[in-house]
Amino acid sequence: MNHFPPTEIRNLNELEAFDAMIAFIRAYWELRGKTSDDIANLLSNIDRNVWANGVPGDPASWGDWQIAVSSVLRTNGS
Repeated sequence: MNHFPPTEIRNLNELEAFDAMIAFIRAYWELRGKTSDDIANLLSNIDRNVWANGVPGDPASWGDWQIAVSSVLRTNGS
């Protein structure tokens, strides 16, 4: 198991963090046998390979992501 909290802080921009979140959710879903339709729908909505410009399958999910990022930054005092 990796150490938590991490000894080295790595920085991601919002798009890289979004892609990391997608990878995390997809790995979780696959590890558990792809049985959750809710997670499958979420992955479809946030998939950035749907549109040529890389916007998520449901474009509103990007705005939701930015709200979540802002919330975390406010909570952490950034």
